[in-house]
Amino acid sequence: MSVGTMISRSTAGLVIQAFGWEYVFYIFGVTGLLWCFAWYTLMYNKPETHPRINLVELAYIQTKRDQSLNGGKGEVPWLKIFCSLPMWAIAISSFGRMWFASVIMMYGPMYLKTVIGLNVQMNGLLSSTISCATFFASIIFSFISDKISTHQLLSTITNRKLFTAIGHIIPGVLCISMSYSGCNQNIIIAVWALVQIAASACFAGAMVNTVDIAPNFTGPVASIIQTIMVTPDILSTMVAKNFLQQGSNLDSWRNIFNISAGMYFGTYLFYHLFASADVGYS
Repeated sequence: MSVGTMISRSTAGLVIQAFGWEYVFYIFGVTGLLWCFAWYTLMYNKPETHPRINLVELAYIQTKRDQSLNGGKGEVPWLKIFCSLPMWAIAISSFGRMWFASVIMMYGPMYLKTVIGLNVQMNGLLSSTISCATFFASIIFSFISDKISTHQLLSTITNRKLFTAIGHIIPGVLCISMSYSGCNQNIIIAVWALVQIAASACFAGAMVNTVDIAPNFTGPVASIIQTIMVTPDILSTMVAKNFLQQGSNLDSWRNIFNISAGMYFGTYLFYHLFASADVGYS
């Protein structure tokens, strides 16, 4: 996802300059259709039905899957899932993380243009560079988390809370600092990048916590969490739009940044209090 964002943001500015903004939609729309064709052609329901899978790989998957399922999944315990505080802890923390991410996606280019003064090309270049850095940062965070787990330096839940804290508290503090950084271009660009890079620590925190609490029902649990996680695409952009109707100025963005910081802090607190790494309903 980060690689796709990096490529799209870096090319969008060039496409707009050369052909006009509407061609961004044409190009990415066609790309999406090509992806759909590849998906429907190459994907299969089970490893056993895939015509090109290696037999050694198939045997490995079957062995690990059988060990995990312990005899079978059974029916999805929907009531237990919806009544699970650890599940809601993951969902709410994801909601808080995506709040500012949605604002960045929708109104970030406006902020970088009107407040920071970046043109279309530099706007796209900066956004793609940050996406690239976020991609590598998420790998580094995941590697460190895995080493902590392998060497049993922390319990699983402490490990998850540590990286979720990094992905919420640091961006929250940085959002507040951006509120009072004025128009200093270098400082704001650095902080703008660090917010997104630090938030990628959640890939090693709450985002993998779903597998801990529901190894046999990761799909259903993840679907609920993902649904809640995308609601900021609507809510946060509505809030941001309300402030930006008064103009894309420092005061408007200060309110947006402070609300985002509150979301980071509040949702992490809920996660810290109620998250668990124990299997809940498998």
